[in-house]
This record gives sequence, structure tokens and C-alpha cells, in this order.
Amino acid sequence: MAGALGIGQLLIEVYRGSSSTSRPAVEVLAGQRVLTSGVEAAPGWVLGVVALGLTVLAGAVAIWSWGRTVMDDGGALDPVRSGLAGSGVLLGVMTVLCLSLPSADVPDQVVTDPATGLQTVVTQEGPQALLERPGLALMGGLLLAGAVVLCSVVAPSLRPRLAVVGGLLAIAVAVLGAALTGMRDAAASDDLEWTLPGAGLLVAGLGYAGLTALAWRLRRGRS
Repeated sequence: MAGALGIGQLLIEVYRGSSSTSRPAVEVLAGQRVLTSGVEAAPGWVLGVVALGLTVLAGAVAIWSWGRTVMDDGGALDPVRSGLAGSGVLLGVMTVLCLSLPSADVPDQVVTDPATGLQTVVTQEGPQALLERPGLALMGGLLLAGAVVLCSVVAPSLRPRLAVVGGLLAIAVAVLGAALTGMRDAAASDDLEWTLPGAGLLVAGLGYAGLTALAWRLRRGRS
């Protein structure tokens, strides 16, 4: 599950470090608004890309070895698998909707005309949403969104029970990571504010964490 989610994240990071400067735009890095034309790849970015690449590789190895694994499942989770899948689909759709908008954005500015006293709302350029970026970033965003929904459906059907726990945990970590990144950006910058989609990501991440805890609690011999 982590490998499937990592494919989209890997493409997004490759875009940020290579192609983002070809089309200057406002981005938020570590809570700071920057113009991507002035961004240079550093060793931290390289390590992040290597880590995502290893995660994808680990996922591929897990798929290759899955059929050779002895599945021992007491069946304690079977009665609630359909409920977990339904809840996962709802959380997955909610996550995708929240990812389509920035989790931390620049608020609109109200400008008052000193002559007439008329107030107008001026929209300021803020960070790009996940699906507003071009090229590899757009492809990565679409793959990430699709992987979240697909993994939310597949994870509850895995065997043994601990595979369900691991799959749901991987989704929870990915969603909570995106939510906490938005919270950090809003807290670190006076120009940004936390948005409703950012709060929705946090709720979805906590929901996935709750499903993970439920799957963990339903051990063999318990109902």
C-alpha cells in the first residue's frame, strides 16, 4: 500500500526538483511562499526522492512475494470487512476532494477605495493545488488520488488480518502527513491560513487511524 501511494508522491517530487522551474509559480516549501524559478535541488530533496523510490521498490517486492506467503487468519475480522471497505471508500473520496485544493492558502484581501469607500475583494496568488500543476506533477497527483481510493477498497480484503492493519496504516500515515504539512505551513507563515480542505484531510487521516486501530483490536479468538 505504501508503495502504491509512493508512486504518485515520487512523480510530484521529481517535478518539484526538475520541471517546476520551467513554469514559475508560487509554491509553499516548509511554510515559506517561494517562486519556483528560484528553487534549486539540495541533498535533502535527493534523499527524499531516494526514500520514495525505495518505498516503491519495497511495494513491488511485496507484490512479487505475496503469493508465496503463508496466510494464517483466524477469521476474527471477516464480519467487519465490508464495513471497513465501505468506510474506507467514504474516507478515500473525502481525501481526494480535499487534496484537490490547497490545505494552506493565501486569504483574499479586502481593499477599500479611499475616495468612494467601496470595498472590493482582491484574490491573491497562492500555492498551487495538487491537481493544478502540469506535467509529472499532474500525473503524480492523479495517481496518488487513484491510489488512495483503490487502496482504501483493497486493504480491508487482504489476508491475514495484520495485512489489513498494515494497509490501513500506510494510508493513514500518507493522509496525516499531507494534513500535518498544511498545518505546519499555516502555522509557520503569516501569509497563509489553514483551509477547510486541510481540516478535512486531518479528519480523514484520523478516520483511517481509527479503522487501523479497529482492525488491530480484532485479534484471533475475539469478536
